[in-house]
Amino acid sequence: MMVLLPLFLSVLLLTGCQTTDIRIITQQVVISPKIDASLLTCKAKPKKLVAPFTQRDVAVYLLRLEATTDDCKKDLAAVKKALQAYIVQIDAFNKKREAEAKAKAKSAS
Repeated sequence: MMVLLPLFLSVLLLTGCQTTDIRIITQQVVISPKIDASLLTCKAKPKKLVAPFTQRDVAVYLLRLEATTDDCKKDLAAVKKALQAYIVQIDAFNKKREAEAKAKAKSAS
């Protein structure tokens, strides 16, 4: 029984790979998003405080640190927005290609 189980599972897995849908890629299109280089870097973190320092020094340090974090978050949001625009373009392109392929297949039959 233990010998038949792996054999059965292998056959079962192989049958899942069969498909009657044949897709031939006739054209490869490369779409590369253009991301401004300034969005790919963040401002440098402020220098660490050296003792002795006051509460004012700590407050100023934290404000500067927060400003660099906000800058990076803003840049990341801009990159995300740019990439999402390209994803929409890729989806539209793929839908158009599929519609063309279906129309071509329908006219051929």
